Amino acid sequence: MNGNKIALLIVSAWSAVWAYGSGLPSYTADKNGLITLGATQMGLVLSETGNKPTMQDGKSVKLEGAAPAEKDGVLVFKGLFTVGASKKAFAFTQTLRKGEDSLELEYRVDGLGAEIIDARIAFRLPGKDFEGKGLAVNGSPMALPLEPDTFMMVPDQEMKALALPSKGGDLLITADKPYMAFIQDRRKMGNDWFEVRIQLRREGATASGKIALKSIPTGSAVVDKGPVGPPVWQRFAKISVQKDIPYLGPERKETLDLYLPETSLSSDRFPVVMVIHGGGWAGGDKADAREKQIGETLAHAGFVAASVNYLLATKDLPSWPTNIHDVKTAIKYLRANAARYKIAPDYFGAIGGSAGGHLSMLMGWTGDDPRLEPNAFPGVSTRIHAVVDLYGVPDIRLPLSKGTRACGEGWIGGKAADQAPLFELLSPISHLTNDSAPVLILHGTADTTVPIAQTEALVKALEAKRARYQYKVVSDAPHTFLISSKYGDFRELIVNFFRENLR
Repeated sequence: MNGNKIALLIVSAWSAVWAYGSGLPSYTADKNGLITLGATQMGLVLSETGNKPTMQDGKSVKLEGAAPAEKDGVLVFKGLFTVGASKKAFAFTQTLRKGEDSLELEYRVDGLGAEIIDARIAFRLPGKDFEGKGLAVNGSPMALPLEPDTFMMVPDQEMKALALPSKGGDLLITADKPYMAFIQDRRKMGNDWFEVRIQLRREGATASGKIALKSIPTGSAVVDKGPVGPPVWQRFAKISVQKDIPYLGPERKETLDLYLPETSLSSDRFPVVMVIHGGGWAGGDKADAREKQIGETLAHAGFVAASVNYLLATKDLPSWPTNIHDVKTAIKYLRANAARYKIAPDYFGAIGGSAGGHLSMLMGWTGDDPRLEPNAFPGVSTRIHAVVDLYGVPDIRLPLSKGTRACGEGWIGGKAADQAPLFELLSPISHLTNDSAPVLILHGTADTTVPIAQTEALVKALEAKRARYQYKVVSDAPHTFLISSKYGDFRELIVNFFRENLR
């Protein structure tokens, strides 16, 4: 491998690493419980809403009484951990046990509320220690150049053992149960280290976890070469699908499908993305090829994806307002059942193509608007925090490429000229503000259904409002292309957009 590479070995069986031989690592613990292993530092990190982390140090930790002393190979730190943004303090306990060939560490934090979105054990490894080294994920070697703009190098995934390079002998990290961990290149944040964070298990107001550290021979964590492993955006190898969930009640035929990451950790909660199918507001289905591909991609990436059916218009019967109420009811249903489906309800996105793109933007920019709210689940929010628009319609007052009338007339009923306020209300472009939910837009240059000029007008409106957006023009792509096809593979782009905005 050429250039800067990181040495990280994730194995599916501990015995493969034990074959190297192991021993008690050399370490020191300061008065606040921060541990140093060679050039590597490790400690507790609590992250508040908005992804604001606080590391264990002299500012965040206040111990009960004097600094603890080791007794019979056991060292216990107990006190309060104060997070930096809200200044809230939480009771924490950290226990170190020195075994014959390992150092066991146990962490517990109590009194956590919804403002704490994550509790982790963090390892900070100096960048200079990674020169010329490699990476392997679940036994598959990968080459990952560590350029400063590559921030999330290995996303959260389930592990049984993790090997890291370290001065004086590499480190092996194991646990009694599989754990979630990721690795970041913190140079993007102005630091000079790489950071591994292992997630503590969350049960109600308590987060806890137990790991063991062993020293293994220098170079054991290094992978020199090998085939490329799974896509870097993929976090979960296995997913499950729950089909035909009656979110509108048993009297309605429209249902939704859930795509979920498979995890053994009961405390896991995942951001949710609603997938809204297209079809001109009169056709399409939640299980169409595009929607299925999107749902599977998002679940493998660590999201719960909800592909939803809604009332479709017919030649004789408009679907407004039921179609809008259906999609908003789906948002409320998922929030109201967040614990049941392992959803983090404060991190909600939407994605859709064509008519689904219109509905996704409308959902994203009309959250909790009383003019559009359904009666179901009173008090539950319909806010959306990020939107992906695939060649959608931003202004239903305009015709499609081959039409002459406003494209909303077929599903709203009546003429746009006679109902100007309603057509404005149902046009996403009319709701833009400088704090609108960010949007990623993809549109093909060969689209003969929704004119790309309408998307270009949307981009100008976004710029005028100083709203956040990304715009990807897809060369030669027609209307309705998959997110991975001969026109390009946009899965990583979409996944990274949602990861950036749903955290």
